[in-house]
Amino acid sequence: MTRNQRRAVLLADLILKGRVDPVELSEIDWDLLLLAAGVHKVATPPAKVALRVLANAEHLAGYFTETISVQSSEVFHISMGSAKAPVFH
Repeated sequence: MTRNQRRAVLLADLILKGRVDPVELSEIDWDLLLLAAGVHKVATPPAKVALRVLANAEHLAGYFTETISVQSSEVFHISMGSAKAPVFH
């Protein structure tokens, strides 16, 4: 998983947990989330964007297809705040 893919997963998780106010995200971070979610409407609710980011990461879909194969459990560990290293196949 690339650094930006990890960042998108982390931001999505923080939004869903209420630890990050989406309004305070930089334009670059919001654009990264939209890209990772596969959403083309800037006005999409942040929670919906975050959920789509996590779903895409778990299923290695969209933005997450161009990556070294990782176990979907890595996404779970990232979203749970673990610093566990990725498992490569």
